[in-house]
Amino acid sequence: MTRPTGRALAILVTTLATASAGQAPFVLDSNALGPMKLCARLASVGRVFPQARDTVIRAEGNTRWPAKIVSLDSTTWVFVESSWADTTHVWRISTNSPRFRTRRGYRVGMKLGELISKGEHFTAEIAEGQLGLLIVSERIGLGIDDQAAAAFPYNWPAGADATKRVDPNARITYLAAGGDCRH
Repeated sequence: MTRPTGRALAILVTTLATASAGQAPFVLDSNALGPMKLCARLASVGRVFPQARDTVIRAEGNTRWPAKIVSLDSTTWVFVESSWADTTHVWRISTNSPRFRTRRGYRVGMKLGELISKGEHFTAEIAEGQLGLLIVSERIGLGIDDQAAAAFPYNWPAGADATKRVDPNARITYLAAGGDCRH
């Protein structure tokens, strides 16, 4: 058996490290995206995502609160935001990147029918004109493509089971986790 040279060993280590990094995507659950936890200090986002940039959320009544945007490439992002009630902690994490998955393996780009065929249920809520769905088993929010969202009834009762009403061909456009950090 021959011993690898220093150069060959370096190539092997680099290849293995790159392969394992590609195989272990961050998991989004109801409390975190990988090591980025809900209720952590917003200032800590840069330790997980060094490319994070500061931004501000603006709402009605000129209310503002800080957030961080992480551009993963030209079209995908992770958005980490605080709240008007607490501007120093992470209250919501969302992403439109298919590289992240939920604990059950659901990703941006999947069709809702794929989740329904695995027995998933959804609740729905319309807030500020936007449809938001919740995967009940995981407590993960999601958005769907504009065409499917526009076909959903605008007067849907908040929190009602929407599993039979959603379009199974609707594609997931983002995933989100959020919570209340008041202690």
